[in-house]
Amino acid sequence: MDSKQSRANKRKGATWETDLVEYFREKEFNPVERLRLSGTSDEGDLWLWAPDIQSFIVVEAKNEKSFKLGPWIEEASLEVKNWMKKRKSSPAIPIVIAKRRQHGIGKSFVIMELDTFTEVLKWKQ
Repeated sequence: MDSKQSRANKRKGATWETDLVEYFREKEFNPVERLRLSGTSDEGDLWLWAPDIQSFIVVEAKNEKSFKLGPWIEEASLEVKNWMKKRKSSPAIPIVIAKRRQHGIGKSFVIMELDTFTEVLKWKQ
């Protein structure tokens, strides 16, 4: 991949992250913030507070043509650990939000491991 294409992909990814932050703010999630790249200590692309389940959610945002679910989830899981370590936080939920081609942002895919999903479902009980 040449540097021109790499810059275009980074710009596309940054735009997707910004779009997600705006989407969550429009849906009245507060706070929601983008995160900065931190190399091996990367903490995800954005985080938000989910008041109904009293938890932070750390998002790995993906705007790619092909889906790589396993590697994406592994990346999100590692990054949520970095996020919690830096903030000495209670557990946060790692998710991947993948842009769906030719659809609006609300039709994007939210991806998480089944074990994580079942734990989240139990929190409100």
